[in-house]
Amino acid sequence: LFAALKPSTDVLVRGEAWSARGPARMVDTQVEVGPLRETVRAWRQRTILVESGDRLRLSEPETFESLPLIWDHAYGGRDSHGENWGRPATTWRRDEPPQGVVVYPRNPAGRGFFLDAARERLHGTMAPNLEDPTGPITAERLLAADPLDWLDRPVAACYEPVDWWAVPR
Repeated sequence: LFAALKPSTDVLVRGEAWSARGPARMVDTQVEVGPLRETVRAWRQRTILVESGDRLRLSEPETFESLPLIWDHAYGGRDSHGENWGRPATTWRRDEPPQGVVVYPRNPAGRGFFLDAARERLHGTMAPNLEDPTGPITAERLLAADPLDWLDRPVAACYEPVDWWAVPR
């Protein structure tokens, strides 16, 4: 689909975050075009840790020299466990399709979007690597109260093109 009138243009970037000073735990990347500037913060691998009292926290990031700036590393994804949450165990079988898809509409390819159910299942799960530095990702912000709670979750950050079905488009 093409827009009949488009008053501006899109700038898309495919690349990697690189540390100029050797191994780093976090790197801020930027794209500047004229007066406009967009920043995406890149973290190396972090995992979700479940502590006593079902409190969540993110592990210390590993160090890295480069990290691909792709949607798979940004916040989002699908919570397949959440798709059967609340469904009575006596009415479903594992070979049945899920009742409904629980996915983060802004980035179905990402990681970290989960319904707040059975927190112990999240221990050791990979956390998002990319974030908007104006809205940092914390462990508690990963969890949605229900599938419609995605509007209050972190905004996915990346420079790549967005799939045509992602919200907003």
